Amino acid sequence: MRKIFFIFIIFIASAFVMLSESEALAQGVWTQKANFPGGGRLSSVGFTIGSKGYVGLGSAGSIGNYRDFWEYDPATDIWTQKANFPDTARWSAVGFSINNLGYVGTGNVQGMGTTSNFWEYNPVTNGWAQKNNFGAGKREEAVSFTIGNNAYVSTGYNFGPEKDLWEYNPVMDVWTQKADLSGNAREYAVGFSIGSKGYVGTGLASGIGYSNDFWEYDTTNNTWTQKANFLGTPRYYATGFSIGMKGYIGMGYDGVYSALNDFWEYNSLTDMWVQLSPPPTVKVRWLAVGFSINNKGYIGLGGGATQGSYPTDFWEFDPNGNGVNEIENKISVSVFPNPSSGVINLKSDKEIFSIEILNVLGEKVYAELVSASHTSNNPHLTTYKVDLGKQPKGIYFYRVAVSPAGQVATGKIIIE
Repeated sequence: MRKIFFIFIIFIASAFVMLSESEALAQGVWTQKANFPGGGRLSSVGFTIGSKGYVGLGSAGSIGNYRDFWEYDPATDIWTQKANFPDTARWSAVGFSINNLGYVGTGNVQGMGTTSNFWEYNPVTNGWAQKNNFGAGKREEAVSFTIGNNAYVSTGYNFGPEKDLWEYNPVMDVWTQKADLSGNAREYAVGFSIGSKGYVGTGLASGIGYSNDFWEYDTTNNTWTQKANFLGTPRYYATGFSIGMKGYIGMGYDGVYSALNDFWEYNSLTDMWVQLSPPPTVKVRWLAVGFSINNKGYIGLGGGATQGSYPTDFWEFDPNGNGVNEIENKISVSVFPNPSSGVINLKSDKEIFSIEILNVLGEKVYAELVSASHTSNNPHLTTYKVDLGKQPKGIYFYRVAVSPAGQVATGKIIIE
């Protein structure tokens, strides 16, 4: 039985519940580190080998595209340029590491379009070796994650959004197709692994547009399972990484509030999202690079707040730090009538984006992306009716995500 971890304050007056502040947010500290010395860019690759981070490739628009490659040492906070990527400069490639070797491939090459070639980087020799091309052929804007001794590449774009999944065995240098992502085909999603599972979410999805669904891949059964939706606004161009049993997604572009700077933590054990504070001086960021080293995460580069700006700042995130930069979400949500015979109204002082209702076992019994219900006549919904009449009598918990940053309010509902 999954436990539900909600920290909330409930005020009962007449027939409604008022929640003045959202659930308490987990702690974490951001620290600015040495700027990336290779020049600002977006759509770079980033991954970890041992105790070092590696960043390279990318595009700076009219400034040009890159094939340089850099090593970051968190112990000294020093960047060191390594051997250039041996193929053509590109952006929107994928990068990952397995058994102390790095791998970079696919992407978009200026004047040539998408590509399928793959290369292996050895940090000991500072050398590159070409490997077999990506199994599905040409691809850009894909995601990757590693589990055990294999890597996985999924989604992306080639004449249209994709949803296939490919497993790479570096010992055999072989690509094997696995089960397609169960959700919509998409590009510019986020992917990472937590323990023995892979995760893919958000992105620009076929038939949907900006998405916030989140999926877990089980290598043992070769199956995908949908998990709790990402609670920020639906988006693409986001950045993510994982630390321990938790994943992190933030920033990106949502087409509603444009470029974003919010930051979220996913707990794989409870299947719940919590909003955290972003880097304190980062106003917005999209197509940034992210990776983790030991128990800390790193985010940097990407597109800035103005057209053609490519910041070079780099940030370290410590999820265990006791910082003062957590955000407090001042959200007021009322529920009426409460208790109810089944039909309730949720009213917020801010525009409602999504609603989830869970029972006492933590099982989701209702989920609605309210933003999809917006019309030209009613573009900003702050009140929404939910019918729980078919649910058994008892106690339920609501989670309401609102704009502008996907802030979350939680509370209790009683069905009599």
